[in-house]
Amino acid sequence: MWRSWALLRHEYRWDHAHFDDDYDICCLLTNELIRAAQLAERDHDFYRQVVTRRHATHEAVQRKRVAEQHTYKQNKLARVSALADD
Repeated sequence: MWRSWALLRHEYRWDHAHFDDDYDICCLLTNELIRAAQLAERDHDFYRQVVTRRHATHEAVQRKRVAEQHTYKQNKLARVSALADD
């Protein structure tokens, strides 16, 4: 979006009371540009990379969570059996 609108390329120096309006207008105009001219192949490739990275991160978090739960259960069973032996 910053490539299309000079307003977003640099630090916002105008009246900050209107920043939200200016940003919303840029977003709306960008959406209209996308709607008028479909995304380029490199945009599609970038989107696929983002989705793939997000999916890999999610899977890594899930694997870590499962491993932590397994370790917790094993440690809990060991504590319970140690108490039962006493």
